[in-house]
Amino acid sequence: DRLTEMDADAIDAAVQYPTPRLSHLMIAHPDRELHLAMIRAYNDWLVEYCSHDPSRLGAIVLLPNSGVADAVAEIERLAPQRCVAGLLLGCFPHGDRDLAPEDDAVWHAAAAARLPVHVHVGLVDEFPKDIYAPGKITAGHAAGDLRFLQAPTIMVQFVMSGALARVPDLQIVLAEVDAGWVPYVKEQMDNRYRRRTPGAQVRNNPLPSEIVERHFSYTFLTDRYGLANRHRIGVDRLLWSSDFPHTGSDWPDSWKRIDAELDGVPADERHAILAGNAERLYRFGERSGASV
Repeated sequence: DRLTEMDADAIDAAVQYPTPRLSHLMIAHPDRELHLAMIRAYNDWLVEYCSHDPSRLGAIVLLPNSGVADAVAEIERLAPQRCVAGLLLGCFPHGDRDLAPEDDAVWHAAAAARLPVHVHVGLVDEFPKDIYAPGKITAGHAAGDLRFLQAPTIMVQFVMSGALARVPDLQIVLAEVDAGWVPYVKEQMDNRYRRRTPGAQVRNNPLPSEIVERHFSYTFLTDRYGLANRHRIGVDRLLWSSDFPHTGSDWPDSWKRIDAELDGVPADERHAILAGNAERLYRFGERSGASV
């Protein structure tokens, strides 16, 4: 049925994310054994689902956040499955939302498996709440409407911790956060780095913006500002997203929005944003046994 729905929208291939409220329940559960059991059960279900056609369905599996060893073990367990396309962080693997040096073991395992690490909107460390409760606009509701608010913080954590220098092959996808904010954040990170770093170190080390350009990709639903500034973001770092079956989706008429938003974008850049970047990142052709 999912392939039929994709055909109706002229979508060749897609990666599948967990439903956030479901994943939040698993991520936040304090009982380690139950936490692991739920995550493994979910991942096994998703792998079975996407194995129906790995050339068109890619599984973004959940990483445990009950300790580095648990996360590495789950990567090693699932990486051989052809349909596994990436890893989703709920919290940092050691167990909270503050990136720690011990998490490097997980980044090394992800890079070795050639699986990009994903953050879907943000990280969580508590059970789901009704952010749409009537009578008030909760902070969660406001953050949900804007979506990208956590993304710059997570980006800075990875860049300034040195994790990406220690794991140079790690790729990170910030999903459903659009990308219009990226040029501003790169500018501000470079400005602060130059002001706070001795001159010799500035000359000898890459700027934060250069690190960002090598390691981060972004999925967008609708982002005219980001597309207008695509060269400041990196054309090779933008990934169009349908958001199907959520309310942000234009299914089954996604091409109407695509044609409107990418009007005037050269054909080679358009192909990269709509297909080529995803083919490279998720290796659909390679995982299906066909050439891309």
